[in-house]
Amino acid sequence: MAVGLLYTILRFGFVALLWLLVIGLVLVLRRDIFLASSASAKSSLNRSRGRHPQNKKSKPQKSKHKGRPRYLAFTGGALAGNRLKLDGNPILLGRSGECTVPLKDSYSSNKHARIYNNNGNWFIEDLNSTNGTFVGNKRLTAAQPLELGVVVRIGQTTMELTR
Repeated sequence: MAVGLLYTILRFGFVALLWLLVIGLVLVLRRDIFLASSASAKSSLNRSRGRHPQNKKSKPQKSKHKGRPRYLAFTGGALAGNRLKLDGNPILLGRSGECTVPLKDSYSSNKHARIYNNNGNWFIEDLNSTNGTFVGNKRLTAAQPLELGVVVRIGQTTMELTR
């Protein structure tokens, strides 16, 4: 009788432990989805503020989107606030220590993306990463030119070309 009661208690304890695991998993997924959606909303809000002047009668301002980029500026993630001088050499982004810019981001692949110069224009390409590379709010499917001020997102790391 006591052995049967012990087995029943162990079974209920095991089921309760499994439910705690499932609930924890759901909470983590919910948090990650919320962070990703809020990051993309912030970047689209910042871009829309910068491109649409609110007062049409104000003096025309110099556009930050003209000229050649000189830096790759990190605007979000572990590298936020850092800049990398563009010297014409390709920039390899990823978690690997072999990369030009090692990302401390669990959502990036070992060799995630590459930014390179071709005849004075900067391009970005995804290197078959698991979670993808986003330019603006669109997932990168092929190499494409990278413009000044356009936000690039790899996992939780965001960056853009600046002057």
